[in-house]
Amino acid sequence: MKDYKISLVDMSDSKIDLKVRKLVNLAYQSDNLMEPFRIHKNISLEENKNKSIFLVAHINNDFVGCNGFIGNKFFYNGNSFHCYQSCWSATHPSHQKKGIFVNIQQEAERILRKMGAGMIFGLPNNNSRPIFINKLGFVERSCDYLQIPNLPIPSSMIFQQSYHDEYSSIRCDEKEVFLLKKRSGKDLHEFSVNSSYLWGKIVKKKKFGLNFNYFAIGGYRISNLDDLKEILSKIRKMNILYVELVSCKSNQGNSFFKNWRNSKGNNPFIFKFLNLNEIKDINIFLGTIDVF
Repeated sequence: MKDYKISLVDMSDSKIDLKVRKLVNLAYQSDNLMEPFRIHKNISLEENKNKSIFLVAHINNDFVGCNGFIGNKFFYNGNSFHCYQSCWSATHPSHQKKGIFVNIQQEAERILRKMGAGMIFGLPNNNSRPIFINKLGFVERSCDYLQIPNLPIPSSMIFQQSYHDEYSSIRCDEKEVFLLKKRSGKDLHEFSVNSSYLWGKIVKKKKFGLNFNYFAIGGYRISNLDDLKEILSKIRKMNILYVELVSCKSNQGNSFFKNWRNSKGNNPFIFKFLNLNEIKDINIFLGTIDVF
């Protein structure tokens, strides 16, 4: 019988925020306490329009585990659903191997299913991935990536025409994701051409002693290949070495590009369908993930 309870908490409350930040420090053996309300800004739009939730496991007033679930609006078959990213998981070192992580996930599933959520998703680390798959019944979709050098390369080597049936795929509201990232204080860029939309950020990198920039695409909704080419022509005017895109393999929007490769630096995306039956085509990019 577990000696802890699991409760919903308000991460805009300063006392709760401090206790969670201290728990995260202990769990990840960090010397520096993160800045106040970072988690709240990371998971919630103003007035919590995206319905994010945060759960803690506690023994009386002591927090021993936590997990956040960021709510984002998704569209499927002409309807909208809130789907939730599992993130900000932490367990106190003295209370590990007591099933806290699993029980928080199962309680979140119960709450979110009741709220009408479509699915829970994430990009797990090596420790949590076996738990999600073997104990919690999540399914995986490969995480793939491509890089486009900022060079005068023939379009035929990069692009291809695609067929995109939005009714058969589930896709997130990319503009809402962008606003959530901006609320977190991220320095982002967005581009629009006709009805097509793309957002991302410039990343500074050092390799082989050299410093350079590249543009990481966070996500997009593209109507046609001509719009995509025009947007990328604007991006490539920046001081960047290449453009990078990381995406779920089942994303129909991937079909605009050639030369996809499996991302060895990331585990597969994971999904647990709640009030939706399992969907084959999931249009989700790395930019939706909280660490982007």
